[in-house]
Amino acid sequence: MNVVMLGGATPAGARLASLLRDSGWARPVLLRPHDPGMEEAFAGADAVVDCSGSPRAALARRVEWMQACLAAKRPRLVVLGSARVYGSLRGRVDEASPWPRTAEAEVRGWRAVEGAARACAAAGGQVVVLRAGPLWGNGLPLVRRLATALRERRLGDLGAHGDGWSNLVPVDDACLAIIRALQLPLQRGDWRCYNLAAPDSPRWNDLFLDLALGIGATPVPRIAAWRIAAEQWIATPLLDALRGMAPRDDSELPQAISRPEAAAWRLQQRVDASAATNELRLDWTPYPSVLADVAAWEVRQHGLERLRRAGVAGHPARRGL
Repeated sequence: MNVVMLGGATPAGARLASLLRDSGWARPVLLRPHDPGMEEAFAGADAVVDCSGSPRAALARRVEWMQACLAAKRPRLVVLGSARVYGSLRGRVDEASPWPRTAEAEVRGWRAVEGAARACAAAGGQVVVLRAGPLWGNGLPLVRRLATALRERRLGDLGAHGDGWSNLVPVDDACLAIIRALQLPLQRGDWRCYNLAAPDSPRWNDLFLDLALGIGATPVPRIAAWRIAAEQWIATPLLDALRGMAPRDDSELPQAISRPEAAAWRLQQRVDASAATNELRLDWTPYPSVLADVAAWEVRQHGLERLRRAGVAGHPARRGL
């Protein structure tokens, strides 16, 4: 099976491509956002996987991909979407839960991605959308950001502001769900939607504490509500402005807590993934196992980065000598 992949450079895409290459039954074909040979790639495809990540990755381009997929008579499409479509809905949510109105750009973006995928199914495609919670695993942006903030003591026990459910998805489990979605028996015009969230996902405060212990960022501070608000309303706009002035050299700038991020940390929303567990035959990786792996990886990576910075700072040419 030839599988055209959109977003092969994302963490989930890179891992999925590796798993498909090792499967023996599928061959990934990576398509970059502006590749001119899109029609040729789709013409030789048996399925298309969109794991482009954030809806900020050009919705119009994604719609174009879906239309090209249909035009090439290759109707199987699997989209790695987001549980963010549920917005501020509280309590346990499943695939039939209604979407509340929202003005939040990211939520509206993910809903637009699903709308495009539904249109693809209505036009005769075979479409599976996976509404995933936050992906985590070795080196993923979520883990890197949290570990950095914990070391800088900008993150810790947030009290009620961190007591929401994390709804985490181990990246390998997300990739397995995509593979199983490629194998589902579907007919033209079929539309399937599944939530993805590990059933043992902790509350955010518990994740912060566990990760801090794992990487040695202790003692874990209690973060007051005013500090969280200051990051959202003062630090984030300031850092964004600094990145705008020096976009090519912003690696040393911290990433402040954004308003959507802070809202997610306190949201009492539990994503129910029982349909995916049963129908896609998922055996979720236990939370303690993923935590141990990401903490060990982060400790090693942090040590390498410290050595690199020390080497750069200590080199005579870099000191201007």
